[in-house]
Amino acid sequence: MDSLKNNILSEIFNLYSFSLNQYVGHKVISKGHINTTFVLYFDYGNKVKRFLLQEINTAVFKEPEKLMKNISKVTTFALKKLKNKTKKYKNKTLRIYKNKNKETFVKLSDNSYWRVYHYIENSVSIDKTKDNLIMYEAGKVIGNFYNIYNNYDSRKIYEVINDFHNTPKRYQSFIDSTINNPLYKTCENEINFIINNKYISDLIQKLIDSKKMPIRVSHNDTKLNNIMFEYKSNKGICLVDLDTIMPGCICFDFGDFIRSACNSSFEDEEDLSKVNFMIDQFTSFSNGFIEKTKGFITDIEINNLVNGAIVMTYECGMRFLTDYLNNNIYFKISYENQNLIRAKTQLHLCNQMICNKGKLENIIKTLYTNNKAS
Repeated sequence: MDSLKNNILSEIFNLYSFSLNQYVGHKVISKGHINTTFVLYFDYGNKVKRFLLQEINTAVFKEPEKLMKNISKVTTFALKKLKNKTKKYKNKTLRIYKNKNKETFVKLSDNSYWRVYHYIENSVSIDKTKDNLIMYEAGKVIGNFYNIYNNYDSRKIYEVINDFHNTPKRYQSFIDSTINNPLYKTCENEINFIINNKYISDLIQKLIDSKKMPIRVSHNDTKLNNIMFEYKSNKGICLVDLDTIMPGCICFDFGDFIRSACNSSFEDEEDLSKVNFMIDQFTSFSNGFIEKTKGFITDIEINNLVNGAIVMTYECGMRFLTDYLNNNIYFKISYENQNLIRAKTQLHLCNQMICNKGKLENIIKTLYTNNKAS
């Protein structure tokens, strides 16, 4: 959907306190894989105010009411906590803009679900960077996210997608998708890599199952472009896109960022010679992350951050390949074979992480020791 249909816009405006007389227009944001997102512009005379409008993808999020309850609970908690720490607290977390009935979402006559957020002004998102200062700021943002929710009982929020990062179950779904699949021969090397490295799927999940790994409020989609930065200064502000916020593991959020941001090229780069794991950027991010989590992160979490990165890269490559084999029913694609190319990129990165595992673990150990001493 590149533009909003008039009947949808009219219905949304009727349910919210928006004025057509002040409405200037909208633009689509096409970065996300899942939801459809627009920025709405309103002329308030002395300023133009923006709101973020999203249609919730109910094919992925089958219980949007629970999803919005999660977001409402955690953002309300964060606002109260941040209010006591900074004057600019309103920009430090997403804020839901409620409808006329004080509800967090609306269901339209066509059964589609929509929600509105206050736009985080004076902010930018960044898709790719090799700037170590930006990576350091990103580490602080994600670390601070865990700092905010450190004492929040994760049992208070719903698991909106069951077994979202249960990698052994993801592995079984992948295996099922390969059986008698006519596309098998087009990705045989990638299939073999996943099967030959099956041990990766158990690295974190076995610790969760044995209750050795703490369960926390987790974001579960910590890509670089889900972090907002201050315009010009590039100081980190907050994490957005809270749809997958649910009980989870800190190692997965650390790992998902590393997976997505420490790739020297793009997520769908066809030329794998351009896809290299950026260790300097890994170090900068890890430094910011550990700086904000050093007071509460446990030894088992610190010792498994690199495993988290390997697991998440392996899992994501496996998910892209599964979706390719299932004819692209989950991730949005803009051209044929995009999910296959995404899978190749992730598995190529995963292999580089495996080869550098000892070096990466030494970096984490050194940073943690230095941060604890400071």
